Amino acid sequence: MKSFTLFILFFSASLKLFSQDDSVYLNKMVIIFTNDGGEHIGRLLSISEREYYLTTRKNGNVYIPKYAIRKIELLTDENFVNNKFIEPNRFYPYYAICGNALPVKKGDLYLRTPFLLSAIAEVGLNDRWAWSVGTFSLFASGTALRYNLPLTKSNSLGICAGYGGVMFLFPDADPEDKQIGYSRVYYTRGKAERNVTVGVGYSSNLSGKIYSPFTTHGGMIRAGKGIVFLFEGMLLAQYKAGMFGATCRMFTKKKRALDFGFNLVLWEEQYTVYRSPLVYRRLRAFPLPAIGYHIKF
Repeated sequence: MKSFTLFILFFSASLKLFSQDDSVYLNKMVIIFTNDGGEHIGRLLSISEREYYLTTRKNGNVYIPKYAIRKIELLTDENFVNNKFIEPNRFYPYYAICGNALPVKKGDLYLRTPFLLSAIAEVGLNDRWAWSVGTFSLFASGTALRYNLPLTKSNSLGICAGYGGVMFLFPDADPEDKQIGYSRVYYTRGKAERNVTVGVGYSSNLSGKIYSPFTTHGGMIRAGKGIVFLFEGMLLAQYKAGMFGATCRMFTKKKRALDFGFNLVLWEEQYTVYRSPLVYRRLRAFPLPAIGYHIKF
């Protein structure tokens, strides 16, 4: 009898807690997922002990029994785009190449392959720090540590530092010439589904023979249930060179994404004409396909 009484008390407390949680949805736009795979989008008008009552644009007023409901979510600007509910953007911390200042959550592990020639793994050490390691263009390796700090709901600041080196090329070169470090400070405006980022940094090899300040910019915007459009660029002031591109990211599965796009690599070339003291400059460019694959574990 004592056990039965405890069960009744526990069950009553659970119902009360469930009812308290339900109240946050009243008179708000919600999406209700049912056990048979259905989705009902509308304004929740009332809640009884047995059912939800909401008004929908598609089916008018609808009663949905509680036992048929798998889950319920509020509709926000983040998960409701073009009158369709979308799964959260799981790959929000990255553009095609660089990251933004939106924090990587503790324990989240990402594997990215920009240009399909690199493999970069990054893990969230906590909700501020993230550490990455990888290979770049198949002949270089490196590691980076970054700290991302949300200032407000739509403003974040980040700082990162990295170190790497060339593994196979230029065997006769000074080892200090083949090791490069960089640091970058960047600011992100926006949230996971829509944001822009600007940053400044400095890179140099250990000998100091190769160095340059640089600027970065990037952005993403959710365009549909399974598509995100990205833009990104980088400018190296010392060498009057840069790269700019646009990419379409498609979600193939809940924890997979594929990038298709292109980048334009630009640089200023100096040349002289035979027996002429004048130095001429011209802008050179070539397209670089941007194909990448992303996995979240």
